[in-house]
Amino acid sequence: MTSTLRPLLALAALAAAASASAAPGFRVAPPPAWVEPVDLPAPGPASPDASGGVDYLLVDSQVRGGGPGGPERFHRTVQRVLASTGIEHASEFRVDFDPAYQSLTLHEVVIRRGTARLAALRPADVKLIQREPELDRRLYDGRLTAVIYLRDVRQGDLVEASWTLRGQNPVFGARTTQVFDLGWGVPVARLAVRLSWPAARPLSWRVHGLELEPARAARGDHVELRFRREDVPALDEESDLPPGVDAFPWLEASEWPGWEEVVRWALPLYAAPPPSRAMEASLARWRALPDEEARARAALRFVQDEVRYLGIELGTSSHRPAAPAEVFARRFGDCKDKSLLLVSLLSAMGIEAAPALVNTAERAAIAARLPSPSAFDHVVVRARVAGAVRWLEPTRSLERAPLGEVTPPPYARALVLADGEAGLVELPEPAPSPLQVTSTWRVTRFGAPVLFDVVTRFDGLRALGMRHDLSDTPPPELQRRYLDHYAHTEPKVEVAAPMLVEDAPDADRVTITEHYRLPSVAAGAERDFVAEAIRDHLLVPDTARRRHPLHVRHPVLVREQLRVELPGLPNLTEDEQEVVGEVARLSRRARPEGRGYVVDLEYRTLRPTVEPASVARHIATVREMRGVAAYSLALAVRQGPVHQERGPSWASLGLVALAFAGGLGLYTGVTAARNGDLARWWASLRNRRRRRAFTSAFAEATGETAREPIVLASADDLPRRAQGLRCRCGSPIPPEACSFEPLVLGGRPLWALRAPCPRCAEVQRAYFAVGG
Repeated sequence: MTSTLRPLLALAALAAAASASAAPGFRVAPPPAWVEPVDLPAPGPASPDASGGVDYLLVDSQVRGGGPGGPERFHRTVQRVLASTGIEHASEFRVDFDPAYQSLTLHEVVIRRGTARLAALRPADVKLIQREPELDRRLYDGRLTAVIYLRDVRQGDLVEASWTLRGQNPVFGARTTQVFDLGWGVPVARLAVRLSWPAARPLSWRVHGLELEPARAARGDHVELRFRREDVPALDEESDLPPGVDAFPWLEASEWPGWEEVVRWALPLYAAPPPSRAMEASLARWRALPDEEARARAALRFVQDEVRYLGIELGTSSHRPAAPAEVFARRFGDCKDKSLLLVSLLSAMGIEAAPALVNTAERAAIAARLPSPSAFDHVVVRARVAGAVRWLEPTRSLERAPLGEVTPPPYARALVLADGEAGLVELPEPAPSPLQVTSTWRVTRFGAPVLFDVVTRFDGLRALGMRHDLSDTPPPELQRRYLDHYAHTEPKVEVAAPMLVEDAPDADRVTITEHYRLPSVAAGAERDFVAEAIRDHLLVPDTARRRHPLHVRHPVLVREQLRVELPGLPNLTEDEQEVVGEVARLSRRARPEGRGYVVDLEYRTLRPTVEPASVARHIATVREMRGVAAYSLALAVRQGPVHQERGPSWASLGLVALAFAGGLGLYTGVTAARNGDLARWWASLRNRRRRRAFTSAFAEATGETAREPIVLASADDLPRRAQGLRCRCGSPIPPEACSFEPLVLGGRPLWALRAPCPRCAEVQRAYFAVGG
């Protein structure tokens, strides 16, 4: 179903000429007799708000209902070329119409230059083009665009054009809906709207975004409503407007007395005939499934994945769905086709289901609209499965969650097409589809390459979106894109291992794991870590000074964890921050965890809109959040407690030396020759915890003393033990600086690893034995 919300027939309309000749698809004739001229205001000074080099002196719209061929809609515009930049705009006119049920009549196009009136329409120059503006969305509606290019338009000219469209889509029957813009991005000196309607056919009207009352009058068997505005200012189209909030005021008029009348109109269109033989073959397989939920899920997956989205919406097909058997056979359809097919399949299995009309743009704001089929632009399905109401979106594909966990469509209000339905019903608010990212930097030793891993978990609609990305982009290409992304900040980044993609359909979750290698870092280096997934949601609006509320994407839940694993205990403390704004909350907690430092962040939206008076405060909050989402960290490890612990006295040192000399005997003599065993023993007494940090690099608890050496299978394994060593201070120890020294203890040959630190000059040791 294509949207019929506010069809814009343009400020710049079409040209019509004084010639009576015609071209295929339109004709040239004087305005209808029922049209009443509106005076053209005298040109005044150009408004400072004029943009694009033009302004409008007049925009006149008149509609008359009750005719045998449907309503007639007359338009007349007069624009003034203020600058050379406006010549291009004023020299081209376009108007859209549907040749299946509308006729286009051009009246005249005149260029007023001083006191001269120059006929500007050449019918042979009118081009009819089938543009299909919804082609990218796989929608074809057959509408035509009449295009005129005017010759010899100059600065200072007034360009006047008028035309009439007659007829409406017969799918609506006798009732009609009309909409009119009451403001634009350019100033308008005079704006007039006239509605002439049979008194026997009540017409409701409503002005949105403006206080404007019409003048009423009776003309024979017709009632007239006249809306008028003078010196209409130009309006800016603000960015990020909430659903249903329009930057420009507009008027709607409707002959539909209530929503129940819309339901009665739609029910015959969505009547489902019995299933075809081909449909019955699939239904037989689904009926054999163990329960109602499994049967409904099978039907939904078929419609979502096996029936591709494609809409051929010519004429009444804009609102009339194709027969389910036809959609099933051809395997394509638009939202209304797929929804009716799903309803037919569910109903044939005894599952209660009905189509539901929604508005994807206005959502809950549709409640402020006048009742009309034109208030809707999309169709979904309401079903009762195993006793629970489920809102299903047939146009989604690759949706894998169980029905109880399917994210409902986010459209807020729906008109269910079922007997007894007389008003809009509320859809459940979707829960946020969480995004969880864990980024880990592993610094095995300072001076060595950093291993960088990223694990991203997509749930719900985010998982669905990632499945679509993966269906279009194979993992190697996605890997390349991700690598290019990281290369913006780390030009020397390399892929350390292939990307891993895991899809858990029952959990409706996709997990992507990435492995990279980054350049080395030095001890004490300052490094900035950014929670990119959260920062992507911290956007500053393009329009800060606003007349309308600001829309923020909602609901959103992003959890991001940054982990930095270091060669030693991190020399860092805990840190907590929280920023709470009007529409979102961001929290950050950083803490040491073993040899790592962990930063947990959570961003959660609270509501979707910011009022205009609060936008400046919201922008300040977003900027504060962006600062919290970036974390600067010094890659430093603890030096140990050597400077914090008090050493033994000289007296105790003497006693210890005597005991050591008398008790160890031969061991003391041998090791004393090795220049410093006593000092090493003394250092071990003072630095027990620091030595443990060093020897833990070997992954064994033994090896700290010569009495409990690490046992190796062969002496050939000794050089391998020198790889990746680091000092207690956190500095890497080059393998070439390490040496293995032989010694004998109790008749057992040992090897002592000697590892001098180039930074602090301290010598680290560990002990090894070969064989048993």
